[in-house]
Amino acid sequence: MENFILFFNSFFNYIVLLLVFVAVSAVGAIIGAKMAKKKALKNADKEAQETESANK
Repeated sequence: MENFILFFNSFFNYIVLLLVFVAVSAVGAIIGAKMAKKKALKNADKEAQETESANK
């Protein structure tokens, strides 16, 4: 029984570590996607202003 408890503790430790890595990766992906979207909108606005000023 003692070996099972040691195995379970070790296994549980790795599962928790995996969940932490997954959570950090998910937060990074979400932040990266938001930043990319914001940059794309900014570039689109800049391009629209350049096109508008060139047409005048």
